[in-house]
Parts: sequence; C-alpha cells; structure tokens
Amino acid sequence: MNENHEKDRLQEAIEALPDNDDVWTEDDLATGRVEFLGSGHSTVTAHERNLGGRPKAEDRKVLVSIRLPQSVVSQLRASGFGWQTRVGELIADGLKSGKLESRL
Repeated sequence: MNENHEKDRLQEAIEALPDNDDVWTEDDLATGRVEFLGSGHSTVTAHERNLGGRPKAEDRKVLVSIRLPQSVVSQLRASGFGWQTRVGELIADGLKSGKLESRL
C-alpha cells in the first residue's frame, strides 16, 4: 500500500465519523465543565474526577535552597526518613514560640 493511498483511507475514515454536537469550548476546558468517560464508562465532570495522589495541604510547602554545613546535613539525614519535615516543624515551632525571632 502506498503512502498516498493510506492517507486517502485515513481521510475517508475521518470524514465518515459522525459529527459531534458536544464540542468543548475554551470556556468548558477552563472551568472544568467537560464530561469524559471515567472508570466503568460512567460520565462525570472533571471536578468530580479523582486525580489521585496526595491531598493538597492547606499550608503548601515551598522549595527553598539554603546552605548548611555538611556536618549538620549529615546529622539531619542520619536521623532517618522524614528529616526535612521534622526540620520544617522545628523552624515553625521556633517561630511560633518567639525563640527563633530573637536570633534573627
């Protein structure tokens, strides 16, 4: 089969598809009012779709870069999984209690 014949067959197949009156507009896409087939082939809106993953925290974390002595980083990492979260909690506690402010 030559390339032109394949393109012609593809074009014919596209033209044979039924017209769909449910065309999504830019507004539909922006507001999430688009319907799609989810699991079990049930129709749900994008807002109802469970995207999975972790739920968004109220106080979202922000990636920062800070230079610390290697010995400090080694000790923190040696404390095990979750060390960054614990360091964040220590800083937050220090700010809340006012202990950290006095040193800034």
